[in-house]
Amino acid sequence: MKSLSFIFLVLFFQQAWSAKEVSLKPFDVNKKTFDSSTKKDQMVLKGVEKLGPGEKVAYAKIIQFYRKENLADTLKAKEDFLRIYPKSIYADNALYLTGILLMKNGNMGPAIQAFDQIIKEYPNGNKRASAMFAKSIAYKNLNLNSQAIKYLQKVMKNYPGSLESQRAWVELRLLKASKG
Repeated sequence: MKSLSFIFLVLFFQQAWSAKEVSLKPFDVNKKTFDSSTKKDQMVLKGVEKLGPGEKVAYAKIIQFYRKENLADTLKAKEDFLRIYPKSIYADNALYLTGILLMKNGNMGPAIQAFDQIIKEYPNGNKRASAMFAKSIAYKNLNLNSQAIKYLQKVMKNYPGSLESQRAWVELRLLKASKG
């Protein structure tokens, strides 16, 4: 039985590695064409098979603009995405990417608002812990260390054992060491 499973896995991976690249250009969204020709884009989109073609392209546009660190287009694509697909399983991800990009560009206030929106509107979303951690880092960048500590502690309490909890623990130690 084990050898049959092994043979199946070998055949599966051989087929997967030899497969042709897939083009994700189903149609024009808002009269702007989308090209996800890079292998990295295709890897990111691998988990979005459940989305409809329009939703998939709209979310992929956000990722593409985020990677190029194009803040204006990322924000516009996020607004369009949330307006058209407010109940999407990727809505919190879209908000998170824009929050991170806002933070990278020094816009801590709007970044904190994006993270707050994730925390409040997507309590069961997969980006909630990440948003709480990112919010604490934004507070740290604003030298609001007491607020940062509060959110770092919340991450550790609400998401024990997660990557964000581990990162929060490290950040908390760094903040406390810098006080001392």
